[in-house]
Amino acid sequence: MPSQLIYGNDGIYRSPRPPLSLPQDPKISMIQYLFRNLPSISHLTALVDAETGHTTTFSVLRTQVLNFSKALLDLNISKNDVVLIISANSLLFPVAFFAVVAIGAIATTANPLYTTAEISKQVKDSDPKLIITIPPLYDKIKHLNLPCIMLTNSKTPSNSKWYNSSDFINKTSSNALLSDSDFPPVHQDDPAAILYSSGTTGTSKGVVLSHKNFIATSMMVTSDQDHAYGEAKNVFLCFLPMFHISGLVAVLFAQLQRGTRWW
Repeated sequence: MPSQLIYGNDGIYRSPRPPLSLPQDPKISMIQYLFRNLPSISHLTALVDAETGHTTTFSVLRTQVLNFSKALLDLNISKNDVVLIISANSLLFPVAFFAVVAIGAIATTANPLYTTAEISKQVKDSDPKLIITIPPLYDKIKHLNLPCIMLTNSKTPSNSKWYNSSDFINKTSSNALLSDSDFPPVHQDDPAAILYSSGTTGTSKGVVLSHKNFIATSMMVTSDQDHAYGEAKNVFLCFLPMFHISGLVAVLFAQLQRGTRWW
């Protein structure tokens, strides 16, 4: 790996590697970019649950995202609506996140260790139309009186309190492209997420990230892997929380868009 940076006449240090070429099509979303190589990697393992050993291939991941996206549309979630995701790491977290942004809605993620007051503050600021969470956290969000999808593999049906993701996530889906007319058009410059800062020097603030931000960051953090590792056959351990930008963008999305297995 080159050890010397290039110092330009403009006073900016640059890598000796050539600049990255970002996708030129302004109409490509981060989800279309994520699955751009699906024909060649559909059979490969994308996700592994370290605790249970359960695996998800790229093909199954895409189907689950499509099914979840359709369910969101059926619940009248529209482009630019905000959806709050508050959950521990799981195989269903990326499915939920990708489904939200696939229809042009905006995902905001929250720390599952937040208190009820902290969750309420973020809800007041971001104004979500729906909450996606897990059963152990229901007591923290029930006072918000918002529609709720519960991330669970349980076959317990939906009830008056929430919709169960297992009711729709594993249905057999068509092979329609993510740009199918059933889905709103989503472009690179559209907002994808509102991620909140740590609030170290003040109150936590929401930071809006576009689809282009996700694509560019994923290319940046993985660019050296092509030189160091070659083909995307490595396994990456996602011990960082997925609600955080590091776990969500630098690990989860960045590695999956390369076709790398995530554990």
